[in-house]
Amino acid sequence: MEDELLALEAIYGEAFSFDPDADSHRIVINDRCSLVFWADREVYPFAMPPDYTIELAKDVHWKTRDSSQSLHQELLSLFVPGEVCLFNWIEHLSANLDNHTEENTFAVEAASPKTVGKKQLAPRNIQIFSGEVLLDRKSRFQAHIARASSLEDVEWVLQEVKSFPKSTNATHQMVAYRFASGDSNRDDDGEGGAGDRMLHLLERMNQTDIVAVVTRWFGGIHLGPDRFKDITGVLKKLIEATPEFSK
Repeated sequence: MEDELLALEAIYGEAFSFDPDADSHRIVINDRCSLVFWADREVYPFAMPPDYTIELAKDVHWKTRDSSQSLHQELLSLFVPGEVCLFNWIEHLSANLDNHTEENTFAVEAASPKTVGKKQLAPRNIQIFSGEVLLDRKSRFQAHIARASSLEDVEWVLQEVKSFPKSTNATHQMVAYRFASGDSNRDDDGEGGAGDRMLHLLERMNQTDIVAVVTRWFGGIHLGPDRFKDITGVLKKLIEATPEFSK
């Protein structure tokens, strides 16, 4: 694997980096995504592929709930035991990512005072409910929910959550909303696939006129698929514990 890492560094230069705290490597594939991977050298490349996550840009999300899993299966099909696969993975992602992702139809600026572009957001009489913080291997997760029936409501709530003092150093602020009118959307904020799962949970729980935000603080240890259980878990728990939404 060391030879493979040296080759990747030579090919991709500054786009290739190592995080010693997380013991992981990152390849910035393009302005839409990065591949973060870490491997057990006792099994890769001899028997198993590396563990990895695909980090999408803030303005990009998966097209459907199945898109990330479909791409995962494509990457697994490229792995042959005994052979390195990272270069092939990177090339495949570069060539095929657009088949599985699309740009968000809404994006909220993180500027202060609370604005969307140059539009000033008027104060709103919306109560935000926040759940308990879940700690999982040094990463922390917290859900927030509020009533929302317009995109302006969604933008205002997200800006409010981002303005919370403890949110200033958050790694991801994932959001999903669903209106009684039938409109819905989500934003992974770089945590690829999270927004789809949040929106699916709102659908399963028959929640409408709601915006949900899940804040994550990355603790340096990659959680793999468990992070999605944490994200939907804190959101589900908060909805069930909030009378206005659990009726």
